[in-house]
Amino acid sequence: MASSRFKVKFGLTGLLGFVACCAVVFWLVQRNQPMNRVIRSLRSQNGETRITAMHEIRAIGPAAIPALVQELSGGNEMGREMAGWMLASFKSEAAPAVPALTKALHDPKAEVRAMAAYALSKIRSEINSAVPELTQLLKDPSALVRQHAAEALIEAGADAESAIPALVELVRMPCDENSDEILSRQAAGTALTNLGPAAGPGVITLLVEENASVQSTAVEALARMGRDVVPHLTDAVTSDNPQTRAGAARALGRIGSKADSALPALKQAMNDLDGVVRVNAAEAVFKVGREAEPVIPVVIAGLNDQKETVVLAAIAALRDMGQDAKPSVPILAEKLRAESKNVRRDAATALSRIGRSAEEAVPRLIDAVQDEDMDVRRAVVTALGRIGPGAKEAVPALNKVVQDEFNLQVRRAAASAIQEIGRDPNETPSSGGRPAGGGPRRGSGR
Repeated sequence: MASSRFKVKFGLTGLLGFVACCAVVFWLVQRNQPMNRVIRSLRSQNGETRITAMHEIRAIGPAAIPALVQELSGGNEMGREMAGWMLASFKSEAAPAVPALTKALHDPKAEVRAMAAYALSKIRSEINSAVPELTQLLKDPSALVRQHAAEALIEAGADAESAIPALVELVRMPCDENSDEILSRQAAGTALTNLGPAAGPGVITLLVEENASVQSTAVEALARMGRDVVPHLTDAVTSDNPQTRAGAARALGRIGSKADSALPALKQAMNDLDGVVRVNAAEAVFKVGREAEPVIPVVIAGLNDQKETVVLAAIAALRDMGQDAKPSVPILAEKLRAESKNVRRDAATALSRIGRSAEEAVPRLIDAVQDEDMDVRRAVVTALGRIGPGAKEAVPALNKVVQDEFNLQVRRAAASAIQEIGRDPNETPSSGGRPAGGGPRRGSGR
């Protein structure tokens, strides 16, 4: 009898325990239902539904991170992509998601890989563990994935040193200059810059490339590395490859006075057999040592070179020298009649940088106001404005531009030039004749 009572009592206790467990599970399920519903909404093909879900997840806050991690590995393609996006929005609070995001870098869908890399770049903390996978993605077929992988490596800092060879190759990779692919090259350049002198030798190898965008990315990265890469660049000035010599000289010029130890090599390079190297070295001597007198003849000689690349390099150097380039004004004025529109445009830009000291070029500039190329016309009227009161004879021609020119930008530039010309001669012009530095470079290797 006692045994039966025990069995009944034990059975009732077990039953009550089972019911209690079911109640807890039911409560947990019910409590998580809103979260599950919101997360599932990220999978929707309806944009408005996804946006609503994103707002709700932001309202929930970091408590949503575990569910987002689960969606990142188990949702459909849209759900996985949106989960990565939402994890990125939580930044450092989403650090626990780094392992799942690192795994998502291998996702079969490019958009998910890209979003995982993007999220890692925003979370930052613990990103170093993902450096090998991010490095591998620098060769991904998708430009978007390559871009976000490079941007994530920027955040990894010195721990991304092992990625230097892959970053160099990404900068070197051929791409459509007018597409989003260029963004991956720019991100790789920034990552290399942040890695500092350790990346210097690798970046210098890019100077051999004929692609102007690749060269510019390399020069910009080297210039930002500063004094620490000057020895490497000084050696590169004597390289067997003229592209490397020209790019190294240009980078040293960008570094400026901190590259003074390179002056002997740069002065020797002013006698280089290659015209672009001679001009770049001369410009660098001016920027590093502020020596204009020995530099001007070399650069002016470049204006008369048979190769357009050398002419454009010389014009860019004179532009950056500002008023110190006054002796070149007569030849720059003649270049306004050149066959190449690039030469005409850049010559006018250089004259505008020389400013009021370029008054001698006013008659040629007036003739060029009617140039067939819009960019040339805009550069010409801008130059007349920068020359200021000394260009007062150009006012009738500029008034005609304001009345007849079809392009709004050129008309506005002409109207502004008329105002500049009418200023008091003792008044400082708005931006004419500014000193060396800045401005886009034109031509091969610049």
